Amino acid sequence: MFVVMGATGHIGSELAKNLLRSGRDVTVVTRSKKRAENLVKLGARLAEIDISDYHLLHEVLKEASGVYILNPSANPVHDVDLEERRTIAAITRALENTNLEKVIVQSTYGAQKGDHIGDLGSLYLLEEKVKEIYPEALIVRAGFYMSNWDFALNEIIEKGCLTTIYPSHSIIPMVAHRDIADYLTGLVESGKAGIHYVKGPEFYTVQDVASAFETALGKRVKLEVVNREDIENYYLSLSFSKSSAMSFTRMALKTISGNWPPLNKTLRGKITLKQYIEKLCLNPT
Repeated sequence: MFVVMGATGHIGSELAKNLLRSGRDVTVVTRSKKRAENLVKLGARLAEIDISDYHLLHEVLKEASGVYILNPSANPVHDVDLEERRTIAAITRALENTNLEKVIVQSTYGAQKGDHIGDLGSLYLLEEKVKEIYPEALIVRAGFYMSNWDFALNEIIEKGCLTTIYPSHSIIPMVAHRDIADYLTGLVESGKAGIHYVKGPEFYTVQDVASAFETALGKRVKLEVVNREDIENYYLSLSFSKSSAMSFTRMALKTISGNWPPLNKTLRGKITLKQYIEKLCLNPT
């Protein structure tokens, strides 16, 4: 049995579907039974639990042969660093005294040791904590999710502008969740231990994002770039807590600096930014 955490999210749901289609016995972990109904219909077992309850998660993992680990994003109205480290502690506690053959951890480009740097720090911590228990774990560091631009569609339709914290021509490795899920599926079957980098077929800029929306919607899209010194206040205006706004700002600045791995160490997906945006505009979520 293979366990998929975060199974109702973009990546987890696609991974679960892939594994079910291949005939695997899959258990999906989610807090929402309703959101997992389509996966249950496809044959998945359901573990409706909050991963903060490591006792229940441990009982599921004891019966598994492998697991895909996704640390849930914390609500930024709270302290994201504190909340995400709590769930990381619960996940690693649940992994203790299990006998898993394959452990895959979802991480991010730029993951690094540090506090108050958002996912860059929390997911690096997750990597390290899992490797203490399973040294042969597979770490998947994915680029900036193209799905992070989904939120922009309403603003673009209503106001004709795209607000961004990234300079218009700063290069960002982006990737579609479908490509990540397909790569993960291969890793379940034959992946090797270590760090795996995944990005889309090309590097993109925020200007490329605006241009893709322009093409898909047939209307001009104006970029509204938040100045570096105003990024924290921008997050505060979105009802982020002070601590979360600070962490997201520091993460953004590190992303803008762009210290990316060499391309020869990176798997490139197939879905282009243009294709992703076109599909989003046809089927908004």
